Amino acid sequence: MPTEREKACMACAACCRPTEMLLAPADLARIAARGYDVGDCTVPSRKHPGLREPRSVGNRCYFLEGPGPGGPFWCSLYPDHPAGCKLYPLVYDEATGEAVIDKQYCPHWKAFQDYAADPARRAELLRVLRDELGVI
Repeated sequence: MPTEREKACMACAACCRPTEMLLAPADLARIAARGYDVGDCTVPSRKHPGLREPRSVGNRCYFLEGPGPGGPFWCSLYPDHPAGCKLYPLVYDEATGEAVIDKQYCPHWKAFQDYAADPARRAELLRVLRDELGVI
């Protein structure tokens, strides 16, 4: 049974239209394990040479499905979706060097304030960016 937060995300999917989510090597391995050709469904990152991000198709993430008739959006990779997607709406603030909630693109950010305040979740975002992606 989806939580209220999950229901809000599934009804919205603003963060998936379009996306520049960086994909870690482990993300690419999970995508390939699901049977996708990584070369077809991802593209080189424009901002971070050597990294990849999901291809946008029609101004939306390649993996975004829906909405169905009267139904929500969903990710075709779920529950194996990328680490950054799992941690969203936490994002990295380059000015402060901290994990913060994305108030610009997530219209439901208020529902995630306690989620974003979790020190373990914040540390995980910084770990992924530092250790898996090498961008901080």
